Amino acid sequence: FATNFGYWVQDDDFESGLRYLLEGNRWREQGEKGFEYVSEVHEFKKCIEQRIKLYEDLSGKEQS
Repeated sequence: FATNFGYWVQDDDFESGLRYLLEGNRWREQGEKGFEYVSEVHEFKKCIEQRIKLYEDLSGKEQS
């Protein structure tokens, strides 16, 4: 996740990560991409429907 939408910090080198994100306002572009991804993947109705489907599958019942 961090690699796609931010900076993956290794060996506690947060200074390099912050420098990278501030350079050229990368933080804004990466943040917008991350927000878009989370909004699509974790959209409320979609998550509720997936949860209901999971419960139905586990219970052996189908929604009418």
